[in-house]
Amino acid sequence: MAQDLTYFQAFYEQLHPALFNYARYILGSDDDAREVVNDVFLKLWERRDELGPFDLKAAERLKSYSFRATKNSCLNFLRAQKKSWLQIERDIEDMSTPLSGLEEKEDRQQLHNWLNELPPKCRQVFKMSRFDGLKNNEIAELLELSVKTVENQMTKALNFFRKKMNLP
Repeated sequence: MAQDLTYFQAFYEQLHPALFNYARYILGSDDDAREVVNDVFLKLWERRDELGPFDLKAAERLKSYSFRATKNSCLNFLRAQKKSWLQIERDIEDMSTPLSGLEEKEDRQQLHNWLNELPPKCRQVFKMSRFDGLKNNEIAELLELSVKTVENQMTKALNFFRKKMNLP
C-alpha cells in the first residue's frame, strides 16, 4: 500500500499538469478543470484495486486511461452545465404567480441584456444551441465553422453566464 501511494503520488505529479491543461482546453476554466482533474485522480485512487498495483508499468498504461477519463469527465461536466442552464430557463418559464410575473419579466430582460453583451458570433452560436436545439456539429456546418470553434464559443458563453449568475 505504501509503495502504491508513492507511485501514485509520482504519477499524479507527472501527469497532473498535462491533464489540467487538457481539461482547461475543453472547459475553458481553470477552476472547472482543476475540479474535473482532481475527481479523475480521486477515482483512480478509489479504483486502485480494480486497476492493479501502481508501478512504472501501471503509470504508462494508466496515462491514456487518465486522458480518456478526463475527456469523459469534461463532457459530463459540460452536459451538467447545459442541464443547469436549461433548468434556469425552465424555472423562469414556470413562474406563475402574479408577483412572479413581474420577476419573470425582469429575469427575462436580464437574460436578454446578458445575451446582448456576448460577442456576435458567440451569441449566435449560443442561441442556435440553446434556443434552436441544434447540436454542435449542426451549428458548425450551418455557420461554416469547425466543431471545436463552436465548442469554444459555447464554453465562452456558458462561462460568461455562470459569472453573471454568480454560479460556481
